Amino acid sequence: MSELKELIEKERQRDTVQKARVMYFYKEGTFMRAYEWSAWLWCKYVKDFSPTHRKAKQVDGTIIHIGCPVSSLTKHLPEGASNVFNEDGSAVITLPETLIPDNTDLAAMASEAEQWKQSFPIAEPAKKKPDIEGVSDAFPPQSATITGLMQQILAFPVEKKSPMECAEFLSDLKIQLAKLI
Repeated sequence: MSELKELIEKERQRDTVQKARVMYFYKEGTFMRAYEWSAWLWCKYVKDFSPTHRKAKQVDGTIIHIGCPVSSLTKHLPEGASNVFNEDGSAVITLPETLIPDNTDLAAMASEAEQWKQSFPIAEPAKKKPDIEGVSDAFPPQSATITGLMQQILAFPVEKKSPMECAEFLSDLKIQLAKLI
């Protein structure tokens, strides 16, 4: 996937303060995703999202990214920020000079961004679930009671999970519920 390699290379091109203020977002389905420097800028200056740090064979290392629904991307922008939406669905958002002045030390920013990235653990790839008659091993067997299912629902931190993780959780609950009926 050369696209990932290209966008990571674009993220590394931050040789002026004007370029350092720019965040690139890419449309992926109903979500907008920002990588590396753009993700760090968003979390530091706009809104603290939970990033995903993972291995990427395409770039021989790790990448970090954040995401949000397309509909809420501009909702959190600070006053003075400019945004441009391209025909391909990508967005370029420039933070105002009031947040990152022209005399900002780029080396210090780069160091801070790298420290931020390294502060997040590298996510393990999702393990394939065994396909044994549709039985899921994601939850312990003792929770296969109505009370156990309710406790799982209450304990699941939906606000900290991705839409995919929520869908997987719901799928597992359906399987367990079907076993009880």
